[in-house]
Amino acid sequence: MPATRFSPSDLSAQDAEKLAAVVDDASVVTIGTVSVEVSSHGRAVMKEVLELLAAGQRVDVVPVAEFLSTQEAANLLHVSRPTLVKLLEEGALEYDQPGVHRRVARTEIDRFIAERHQRRSDGLKALAATGDGSVDQIVSTR
Repeated sequence: MPATRFSPSDLSAQDAEKLAAVVDDASVVTIGTVSVEVSSHGRAVMKEVLELLAAGQRVDVVPVAEFLSTQEAANLLHVSRPTLVKLLEEGALEYDQPGVHRRVARTEIDRFIAERHQRRSDGLKALAATGDGSVDQIVSTR
């Protein structure tokens, strides 16, 4: 999918900085004769893009497909494709298989990523609870 690119040459750092400062407080954005009410999340995204441009960085806006191939989903999760297939077959992620190929909804990937942090946190708490408070001892093997 093609990306839309914004670079510091499209908008000066000073102008980007000015816009980033005011976009946070604006609930309505007007361009020409068109005014649109923007949610707080939308304003936060615009502010982040403007701050990156003000810092001299290029920004790419890439459309996200609603359904992903197993390789695309694996790339987003930073796992191999066979590992993703194993997660699918274990039921950790829901998927569709309209023909031969599996398709994973982007919303399912987003849900899995959000829940992964909680699973890790719970696992670490459970591990910490297994200790009896005593200091580990080092045993010499030589």
